[in-house]
Amino acid sequence: MFRLRLLRLVAFWLLRPPLGFLDTHTFALRAWPLTDIDVSRMMAHAYTRAFAFGRYQIMLASEFRGAVVKKRWFPMVVADITYLYKSVALLEAFDVRSRIVAWDDKRFYVEQEIVVRGEIRARCIAEGLVGSGKTFLNPNEVFRELGVLRESPEIPVEIAAWIDNRKPRPRAA
Repeated sequence: MFRLRLLRLVAFWLLRPPLGFLDTHTFALRAWPLTDIDVSRMMAHAYTRAFAFGRYQIMLASEFRGAVVKKRWFPMVVADITYLYKSVALLEAFDVRSRIVAWDDKRFYVEQEIVVRGEIRARCIAEGLVGSGKTFLNPNEVFRELGVLRESPEIPVEIAAWIDNRKPRPRAA
């Protein structure tokens, strides 16, 4: 079921007109039994998969998708934080919204939401790179490969605080 869902989404993203790199990318899913809803009747484990699909959508549905397919690039998350506000119910339709909010010399920062009828049920902030075979590309390398020059939007305060909070701290003696 997972692979069929992914193939359907990839075909949909590749066949429609491309979106801008910084646009909000949205697609619809439904919470299915066995694949999305666990024994506690919650979708907790499936949020991660839905957010991963959203990161693939940014790459495959954007203006850079030709290079992404040709170079076999894929999104690689190095850190994320997910907030669960309310579970998605069995058979409930939901939207996954994803957008790149900023980048620095090392990583891209992506904000994602799972939304049911306008209500945000889960939110994720992800920090990542672009994978290319056995190597990983930082934003500067990605833009150089694409032959474009892009300035990052300002990193939102909440994300900047999250980045700073994750920096290694000296241990107390």
